[in-house]
Amino acid sequence: MRIRIVVADSDSLSREWIRKNVRSEQGCEIVGECDEALPIETAIRDLKPDLLILDPDMPGWDDAFPLPAQNGTPAPSVMFFTQSQRHAVAAFEVGAVDFLLKPASPDRLSEALEHYRLTLQSARPEEAESELIALLKDVHHYPEWFLIRLQGRSRFVAVKEIDWIESKRNNVVLHVGKASFLYHTTTQDIERKLDPCRFLRIHRSTIVNIERIAELRPWLSGDYRITLKDGTCLPMSNGYRQRLKLFRRGAA
Repeated sequence: MRIRIVVADSDSLSREWIRKNVRSEQGCEIVGECDEALPIETAIRDLKPDLLILDPDMPGWDDAFPLPAQNGTPAPSVMFFTQSQRHAVAAFEVGAVDFLLKPASPDRLSEALEHYRLTLQSARPEEAESELIALLKDVHHYPEWFLIRLQGRSRFVAVKEIDWIESKRNNVVLHVGKASFLYHTTTQDIERKLDPCRFLRIHRSTIVNIERIAELRPWLSGDYRITLKDGTCLPMSNGYRQRLKLFRRGAA
């Protein structure tokens, strides 16, 4: 499920920052940019984006919501990206999918895009299901070892021995028994390298080895709590429950 994005921000540094960080997000693509308000409607009509990342302080913008549909194409969802909290009420009133204050961290943008992706998947469950099942049944060679570099030394870690993986800025931490290893890659990249019949993403920052799961219990606000066989407790976001259901069906 690809997310097509138009960025509307008069600040060239802000556009560059968004461009740089969206580039590392799997399934996200910036298809256009606007540095003033006037071209936004044209960009929506011609590019048909799913999402508009908007700074409402840009010249010519006057809170002109709702955005009009173009030739039968629904208006895109809107994510506010601004220095001022005074736009928070406007964001709420127009149903913005998220509200980011500048300067935002890459993790905050990643979280916002992941939340939006899960919203799309819940709105289009059949499309999300077909994509995941196709992934599960794809014939692919997955690595059996990862080469970890440790202070000038190198070590091989067997993928099957990994209990769970957590995000840490632009790296990940591989938890193997009582040991943990920093691996220089992104969560999205390592997820693509792992066999989806053996590893399951349960949170935007967590992937678990299915064989290590001992139990799953309901938790607060619709989330779940996963307990591993070694007693480690990990949160499972409500939005990722669908992946667990599809995992069972796709692996069957």
